Amino acid sequence: MESKEPTNEVEINTPQDAPTAQEAESMEAATPAITAEVNEESHSELKNDEHEIPELLTLEDHENPEPEEIPENEHDILEVDDETDENEDYSSLSMDDIVSKVVDMVGADNIAQVKNKVGLLKAQYVKKIMQFKKEHFDKFIAEGGIEDAYESLKLEFEDKYQAAMSLYKDKRGQWLKELEHQKEENLKLKKELLEELRIMINSNEELNKVYNEFKNLQNKWREIGLVPQTEVRGLWDSYNFLVEKFFDKVKINHELMTMGLNKNLEEKIQLCEKTEELLLENSISKSFKLLQEYHEKWKEVGPVPNEKSEEMWERFKNATDKVNKRRHDYYEKLNEEQKSNLILKTALCERIEQLVEESKDGLKEWTESTNAVNALIEEWKTLGPAPKKNNDLIWKRFKAGVNNYYDQKKDFFNKIKDEQMNNYHLKLDLIHQAETLKDSNDWKNTTNVLIGLQNQWKKIGAVPRKHSDKIWKKFRAACDTFFNAKTAHFSTLDTVELENSTKKKALIEALTTQVFTDNKEENLKIIKDYQRQWIEIGRVPFAEKNKLHVSFNKLIDKHLDALNIKSFEFESSAFKSRVDNISDKREAERMLFKEINFNRNRIDELQKEVTLLENNISFFAKSKNADLLIAEVDKKVNKAKKEIELLKAKNRQIDKMAKGLKEGENQA
Repeated sequence: MESKEPTNEVEINTPQDAPTAQEAESMEAATPAITAEVNEESHSELKNDEHEIPELLTLEDHENPEPEEIPENEHDILEVDDETDENEDYSSLSMDDIVSKVVDMVGADNIAQVKNKVGLLKAQYVKKIMQFKKEHFDKFIAEGGIEDAYESLKLEFEDKYQAAMSLYKDKRGQWLKELEHQKEENLKLKKELLEELRIMINSNEELNKVYNEFKNLQNKWREIGLVPQTEVRGLWDSYNFLVEKFFDKVKINHELMTMGLNKNLEEKIQLCEKTEELLLENSISKSFKLLQEYHEKWKEVGPVPNEKSEEMWERFKNATDKVNKRRHDYYEKLNEEQKSNLILKTALCERIEQLVEESKDGLKEWTESTNAVNALIEEWKTLGPAPKKNNDLIWKRFKAGVNNYYDQKKDFFNKIKDEQMNNYHLKLDLIHQAETLKDSNDWKNTTNVLIGLQNQWKKIGAVPRKHSDKIWKKFRAACDTFFNAKTAHFSTLDTVELENSTKKKALIEALTTQVFTDNKEENLKIIKDYQRQWIEIGRVPFAEKNKLHVSFNKLIDKHLDALNIKSFEFESSAFKSRVDNISDKREAERMLFKEINFNRNRIDELQKEVTLLENNISFFAKSKNADLLIAEVDKKVNKAKKEIELLKAKNRQIDKMAKGLKEGENQA
């Protein structure tokens, strides 16, 4: 809530040493403040001169301070911008929920209303992410990792959180900038009102008209918001001085003064009622903040009739004392609750330490004790904080007990991992077999084999958890590759394939009667165009696929032989054309050497693949369906060896091209 500058409606007391208008305007002082804790001494000040502004003591901006830090005399003012409740607790939220809440909050139009909540969420985020990364590091070390080899964990929501906080910072900076600008505008408006008040003092107009103008000016003054801190005292002193001069000038009659005093009385009665209603407010911090506002408004209201002054003050003071006592009692109760939480948490620590000491020989005992530990953890989460001086220590004790338990559990389950590792290797064998068959076109036999492998997979027991999901996805992917291909194959056997068959037959007929020239490059271009058209036509019925493919390739090979064109020359002609079109010789050389290196790397990969496949032949010989598996492996080996020979021939051709470029460069 934006506070207003203090004003007087009907103030007739003039200080004996009142400054001149020029002196009042030039005065500068610290912002006056308002205390929510009143006593006889402050009351005496108000009775003597109720428009004066006493000093303000402010309480640190903290929504839920530790009980032992609350002073005996709670005279401080709690200043907050948003509506954060002191019982609001984000410690139970997950990291995703915290980040989502931060993203939602920083999207607010008025960033001042959420800044305290963002601060609480930020504290929880930092605490949880540090704990999460520490546990990740501890786990890495516990599993045999070396500290120097550890790579910090990068969580997917960190960038999202940092982006939201960056946006929050920008918005908050913009809000502060706009607030300062608004203060300057308010300062300008208030100075204009002071000038209007000076003119009004010197006016000779009818009293009723001038007084109405004066009341309007007072309302405008109240409606204007905050001004720069350094200008508050000077503005207030000038305004108060000119108001008093106005009443001296126009000599307001007794009836008008009485009306003003009664109006002030009504306003103070309303303030007393509102202060008494604060005892019904659930939020302690909200009631304390409103109490501060009511004290500020009390000092803005002018004097009341003398016979009512003491009565009104006592009523307001009594209500204030009750609100302060309620706040004090609340923190006393909170302190007792935290002491009780410490006792309960100590009992949880003792129970978990007892579970660590108990012997657990079988899976059943470990399951039961784990359920008990988890129940203790859940019970811990339901408890609030302990006293500040004990909170960290009791948490460390509980955490140590949990860690000790799970260290014991880890040692136990390490002993049964041998069986899981054996299952792991058995499933790896099934994966190898499935991946060997995933590209097979023998739909019937391969389907039966893969179904058999899937049945074997189900019969094999559990594997280590860190491998379970990964190997299952790998096995399933191999099976899905085959069955998806099978589905796609049979779903496309329609008239389109028949049309494609007709087109390919026509293309074979055209290639058969094709007339070639004596230019080898031109002939290569013609043959490549036929190959491009062949590929673009698409699938044909499966029954005709091999026959058409063999016919077309035989015809291509026949023309290549007749034209004395080697296969590697045919495949590298397009590459040579690209090199010849490069004007920069160095760039052309780089392209050639890049292609050579690429081919060499590919040769190495293929040779490794051949070695692996040849080794697998002896392995598959011991498996079911050995003939089918070995046939697929032989097919892949022969294909890889042919590709190796072709790549070697290409590199020889590229070497010649590179030498030609070098010789041309030397001649130039």
